[in-house]
Amino acid sequence: MGNVLMQNNSLKGVNKTDNIKARHRHRLMPHKVYGKEAAICCFFSFRKKGEHMKYSDICTIDSQGRIVIPAKLRKLLKLENGNPLEVELSNQEIRIRKCREPHQDTIKLQSILSILYSSIKHGAFICTDQYVIAATGIYLPEGTSLPENLEPYIASGNEVVLDISQPLYMLSHHREPVAALYPIHNGKALPLTLAVLSKTPLTEMEMGCARLVAKTLEKEFC
Repeated sequence: MGNVLMQNNSLKGVNKTDNIKARHRHRLMPHKVYGKEAAICCFFSFRKKGEHMKYSDICTIDSQGRIVIPAKLRKLLKLENGNPLEVELSNQEIRIRKCREPHQDTIKLQSILSILYSSIKHGAFICTDQYVIAATGIYLPEGTSLPENLEPYIASGNEVVLDISQPLYMLSHHREPVAALYPIHNGKALPLTLAVLSKTPLTEMEMGCARLVAKTLEKEFC
């Protein structure tokens, strides 16, 4: 999994840009943005064999808005010409993620999730310990990476009801936080988790429906 995080420092003042130039000592070819020089600072993060590593560099944008991802990272992330990338805007940050190969059971997972959504009217998604593979009732493209603070709950392999007074959102613009997690013990090398979103605590009926769906998924994918 790999992410690219870009910040437009021209919107934060010239001094910030000067500091970045001095710190990295790279030759910059800044572009004009509203009469000011624009320096784009890119932070590349990726995981390799369970280890979370980060790397930062300065990139420049050409006249068509393109940047070049360093060759070292293209090799680590196995990025090749024509590979699709997901782009997300968050405040002054642009996040770029490598799109994953479609999960072979996505259609079946999606249909089962739709049944759950029709019963409880809450968004839900199914994920591995790193990324989403199917979702309903909420926009979460397949391959969306999980927030780092959600991963420990999923890695525990236990049913978890989260404290919604301290909401944990999948994406910054989402209105419903993750309310509960239900492990799907499928006996495969890639365990799955069912997550349900809600602004309010789930009722016993809603949690019962989610458990039933998780058990159904276990039977389907064992």
